[in-house]
Amino acid sequence: MAVRLILSVVVGLTLSLSPAAYAMKQLELKSHSHIAAIDIPLSGKEKAWLAAQPTLTVGTWLPERTPIVYDGDEKSYQGINADYLALMAHSLGLKVIIRQYDTEQQALTALADRQVDTLLTQVAHRDALAPGLDQSAPLLKTWPTLVTSLKSPLPPLTTDRRVTLACTRDCAFFDIIQQAFPNAKITLYDSDYQALASVVSGENQYFIGNNITTGHCISKYFSQSLVIAHYFRQQEQHNRFVTRDDRPELHQLFDRFIHAVDSDTAMRIMQNWLNRGDLSFLNTPLTFSPEEQRWLQKHRRVRLLVNPYFPPFTLVDNEDELRGIMADMLNIVSLQTGLQFDPILVRNRQALAKRMEKEDWAIMPAATLTPQPQAYVTLSDPLINVAFVLVARGSAPDQHLLKRSARIALPVGPIAAHDLKARFPLINWVETDNVGVAMRW
Repeated sequence: MAVRLILSVVVGLTLSLSPAAYAMKQLELKSHSHIAAIDIPLSGKEKAWLAAQPTLTVGTWLPERTPIVYDGDEKSYQGINADYLALMAHSLGLKVIIRQYDTEQQALTALADRQVDTLLTQVAHRDALAPGLDQSAPLLKTWPTLVTSLKSPLPPLTTDRRVTLACTRDCAFFDIIQQAFPNAKITLYDSDYQALASVVSGENQYFIGNNITTGHCISKYFSQSLVIAHYFRQQEQHNRFVTRDDRPELHQLFDRFIHAVDSDTAMRIMQNWLNRGDLSFLNTPLTFSPEEQRWLQKHRRVRLLVNPYFPPFTLVDNEDELRGIMADMLNIVSLQTGLQFDPILVRNRQALAKRMEKEDWAIMPAATLTPQPQAYVTLSDPLINVAFVLVARGSAPDQHLLKRSARIALPVGPIAAHDLKARFPLINWVETDNVGVAMRW
């Protein structure tokens, strides 16, 4: 009986340490991307090491998040991660095997027991590693993303007022919520879909999540109901390859692959999964000269001269936050540089001209060229080319309106005014400060 008991214990221990105990599923790598192999510079030693390692076994764990890993197929591994792994396999001549575990701890145990060569982590903010492990550069980067309803006219991006906000149960953005909406009532949901649906229904005013999973869910289910209002620079999330520290060649190989993926390649991969919320072009950081880096370190906040009556380029919400096309562009600039922008509101041309003479501002977004000498400003290259349109009350305007005497309000700027007056001398052009005044004229 004692011998039988000892044998039972030994068999139980053996089973508990076997790969089957990891509740592992081996999945087929399935890619939706058809991108040509990229050039990955390798040393002679690295090429020799790679030739001796024709197969790479990658471990992952549940739960996965669509579209980073598509959760609708239990037999194949597909999604953004899969497209990157397929590109790496194609570029390096590797065969990639995917092993998926139920938990992170099981995956880590498999890595320690050499059941897998590496782990591809889930997207997370934390980078802490256990002793004996190395991590690669980030493969994917995501940014916290604020979503509002299209029914809400410019809800504020920050406010002390009582607001309602939705997030998932694994929400990682409480610090941002506390800064932007300190009095928010937060409701947690089981999925992005449920949380976003609560904004559509009016149960919540805002949702916050990462740009990839959020953008995918909006694109698929809520493209006519929800809009991405803002990206936050804090609490970026990313995933990485994790290796044992006794595999430095493998660690170096992952870094070489990640750094070889340029922004164009990253965007082509992402286009299979997102039609909004795609920030993959930010994966490659901007290169700044030493002088530019010193300037950025000294000037973290930049003041803007803003005409709040110039929609859709510049307008403001009830908290005087800059909104519109230029606000969206400056949001991207902020993600790339860390600059923060403070608007100075000037509500007519006279106020703008006076304020421009002062030296307490740095940028005027959506500026228009003027014929006068630029004594104290310089202009960037054009950001947007636009066409001017003629708007009339009621039905379509008379086709011959510009060929006879008429009064037309003109809010489009001095260059257009000078040109239009020369081309249509019979018209009495009435210049206005902004489109809103012109529409009421």
